[in-house]
Amino acid sequence: MDKLESFIRDHREQFDDRRPDPAVWSAIEARLPGREARRLAIWKWVSAAAIGLVLVLSGVIAGMSINRSDFTDTAEYQEFREAEQYYDVQYNQRLTRLSSYEYDPDIDRDIRELNAIYEELTAELLGGMHPDKNEVIEAMIQNYQTRIDLLERVLQRMDEGRQRMQNENDDETTKI
Repeated sequence: MDKLESFIRDHREQFDDRRPDPAVWSAIEARLPGREARRLAIWKWVSAAAIGLVLVLSGVIAGMSINRSDFTDTAEYQEFREAEQYYDVQYNQRLTRLSSYEYDPDIDRDIRELNAIYEELTAELLGGMHPDKNEVIEAMIQNYQTRIDLLERVLQRMDEGRQRMQNENDDETTKI
């Protein structure tokens, strides 16, 4: 170990408590190449990218709203809305009936999944993401029919079980 290194180690505390004069740091920063220019260039690129992103998103949103308004004004869409209202009434009637029973929680999960699929189809229809709107409408109506059929089967089983229990109770009452 050389003398300078051992001197520094022995007197380290004396070196650590001192700070260089701020003028020294100013002189060093003045000699550094274009730190401010680099920051400004990065800021310009970020600004340009943000503006580009806003323009692209604006175009996409405008395109979707134009596509949506064109489709929602058609007789085909109005016919679908009527069918949707009909199925919605049927679905809600069965769902209301089901709420009066105690039933398997898996049924709720299945209904939520079918509802989520329906919401995706609605977004697809109104967002103009699918080229064949008739295909999406058919899938939406099929989804409603599936949900109604599911509820109808569950309600039928519930009614049969309730009827069976009532018949058993009636039999026990007549035997007593």
